[in-house]
Amino acid sequence: MLNSKKLTELLTENVHPKLFPKWIVMSPNATLLAYTGPSDIKELRDQAALISLLWREAEQQNKQKIPKPTDLSSSGGLSPGQLETLTVESESSNIIVRAIQPRLLLVLVGSKPLKHDGSKYFKITPEAVGDARYPSADHTPPPPSETRSSSSSLVANDSGPEDSHRSSDDQDILPKSSESKSATPLPHELRFGLLHIQRNKVDAATEHMRKDFKSKGFYMPEDLSIPHEPAKPGPQIAAHSAVESQEEVNDEMGRRCAIAREVIRQSLERSARDLVKESTRRVLGD
Repeated sequence: MLNSKKLTELLTENVHPKLFPKWIVMSPNATLLAYTGPSDIKELRDQAALISLLWREAEQQNKQKIPKPTDLSSSGGLSPGQLETLTVESESSNIIVRAIQPRLLLVLVGSKPLKHDGSKYFKITPEAVGDARYPSADHTPPPPSETRSSSSSLVANDSGPEDSHRSSDDQDILPKSSESKSATPLPHELRFGLLHIQRNKVDAATEHMRKDFKSKGFYMPEDLSIPHEPAKPGPQIAAHSAVESQEEVNDEMGRRCAIAREVIRQSLERSARDLVKESTRRVLGD
């Protein structure tokens, strides 16, 4: 089973107040599994629901591009062409959603410097397995000595404490918050922009979590709260009902996604303002 406590500790260690103030681990159906705090749980659930809606919309659009559907229940990894990353950009924040496994999403909520011109910006970029990286950047990643990770397993282990001797595969990957304030952003990364730094962080977290889950044989089971497909109607009305149902679903999905984009934008604006207030309070308090 998933060790939520250790997972939360890992996420908390990798919070940066200016670059990535919030991390979330959730299912594609918006079930919260771990998150960094303190957080308004109601707002967090609303945000998870909206992220879930955007993810499922992008996943549905991506499935239309895949010639042959893949049975996700038979494999613990992602298949070629399957949706892997969703980047949501606004004028105040960046959200990067990564599928660690088909039914396990890692979400980084990254902050942005506030602009005073009042301009609005919203962009969604989906990436499937095998697609080009977004944002694209050709550079050499930082050496392993500049990164760290939690040594604790993210999967609950009933066999007792872990061996104190760690192999080379378990070397530190993610920078802790105590070092990230001075070590990140790295000078050579600044040339590629803030989103690039945040994407690098997600990539490092993905590598660490996938390696840990694979070593423990953990695979996120099917979310039982996801409604099952209803029984198909009789043959005489099947075709007509399918057309009407699909049109209704498309219209409703489009309407909900438009609302979701606006609510996420407003939520990110509030988060950015709260972050500025907290930073100001700390400066004045010091």
